[in-house]
Amino acid sequence: MQFHSEDTVETCLTHFGNYFNWEESFEEVNALLESILSMDVGKWQYKVEPFPPSPSSSPSLPSIIEPPKLDLKPLRDTLKYVFLGSVETLLVIIASDLERNRRVSC
Repeated sequence: MQFHSEDTVETCLTHFGNYFNWEESFEEVNALLESILSMDVGKWQYKVEPFPPSPSSSPSLPSIIEPPKLDLKPLRDTLKYVFLGSVETLLVIIASDLERNRRVSC
């Protein structure tokens, strides 16, 4: 029996699973599970890989204390950069049409 339609997607959806052999699939899954159970996992060992050393010699300070050197790119007209924090060290990008103390109602 041949199933064919002008629309390939429709044909696939209409006849999805018609030729799927459930018994064969169950047998394959069971065989895989049995092979895993017969493996000697007691010999397996994990390997810890350390992080590569950082390029700087001293650890970096939190950005609230020492802001990173940034290369700010031009933004679209609808966005702008704003710096937050007590000494304005935290960079965020916001919509450029926001107004101060504007209340939003839902």
